[in-house]
Amino acid sequence: MLVILILGLIGGGAYYFGTKNNQKSQLVTTPMPTAQPTEVISNTPTTALLLSPPGTTSSTGRTSLSAGVPQFGLYVLSYPAGWSTNEQRDDKAGTDIVTLTKNGYTLKIVEAGSGGGTCVFGNETPQPFSQHFNTYVDIAGTNGVQYRRGQTDDTNYTICEKTSDGSYKFPTSWGPITYVTQVPTVSSILAEMDSIVSSILKQH
Repeated sequence: MLVILILGLIGGGAYYFGTKNNQKSQLVTTPMPTAQPTEVISNTPTTALLLSPPGTTSSTGRTSLSAGVPQFGLYVLSYPAGWSTNEQRDDKAGTDIVTLTKNGYTLKIVEAGSGGGTCVFGNETPQPFSQHFNTYVDIAGTNGVQYRRGQTDDTNYTICEKTSDGSYKFPTSWGPITYVTQVPTVSSILAEMDSIVSSILKQH
């Protein structure tokens, strides 16, 4: 009887410890969650804003200049090396004054309210509100536009523009264009001034 009791205790203990070991082996270790990468959204634009330079110099050495106001007309011109430019623009008043200078020579384009009239040359009959010039030089502009440079005295010149009826008017489509030169006049600088007028092109 004692032997049976002892065997029973031994068997029960073995069963108990076996059960505990099975429970331990069945425990599942849950891995720690892996941190997911966070998506970063940037508000910085991927395309940089490109700002145009104030003047673009061509392979011929001429520099372009955009000027004018919408009330009168936007235009672009080019000028040779050695010239300085100054622009006085008032968008509120709707005026724009471009001045180009070199060695005491001045070319000025003024977009502002001003009176106008016709230009007559040589032996042509003066008209009301006309300007009369004894001498002049033709200047071929862009897109078929024709100008004339009339001389008012030793140092001053006015640019007139040809109209559809063949007559010439002042001011031009870009406002009054005038030259102030030196005495004696350097013909090469005067030719550069004519080339600036010739280059004027309307901007759309």
